[in-house]
Amino acid sequence: MDTSSSDRRVHERKSCMIAIDYQIGGRIYRDFARNIGTGGLLIETGGKFSIGQDVSLTFIEPSFQKQTKALAQIVWIAPDRMGLRFKANDREVRKVGNVKRKRLIWEASLSETVTKYRIYWSKDGATDYDSDYAEVGDVAQIVLPDDIPSFPLVADEMEVGVSAISEAGNESEIARITVSFDFTVPEPPRNLKLEDF
Repeated sequence: MDTSSSDRRVHERKSCMIAIDYQIGGRIYRDFARNIGTGGLLIETGGKFSIGQDVSLTFIEPSFQKQTKALAQIVWIAPDRMGLRFKANDREVRKVGNVKRKRLIWEASLSETVTKYRIYWSKDGATDYDSDYAEVGDVAQIVLPDDIPSFPLVADEMEVGVSAISEAGNESEIARITVSFDFTVPEPPRNLKLEDF
């Protein structure tokens, strides 16, 4: 790790534990940000990446319930973590609003070698291994959209699938369900006034 980069840091970082989806080289990963600031963030990851790679990020800032999409670049790498710097003027913040969450639940795989699960989704027919997905760890339920920030905030029928991933990286068949989502929020009231009467 290049510690001199942290010595030159201009923007203060705040400790956090934010689920974050990020795309590098056409593949989507899911990990946790452990600190964040206006200049960048630190992600805990077991992935093998390189300094200088571009990263597309999606996450929900919990204090404001805002979905943030940002472009960043890897500026340092250490065992199990990496530092990213946001690219200037490439951060889009979108208010999620108060949407009704959905809990996706499944029974754990009977295989003892399973270390994580992969959640697939598709608006255009059946899910398959080429569909959008996020990995969620060794759990048997998630809350949408909170636990997968890149999950589409739409009002539509979608197919959702779950597969099990072993220590060796082998993947099971996909268990599928078709469900209706409505993660859109109405427009807020306008022209709020306070009048004497």
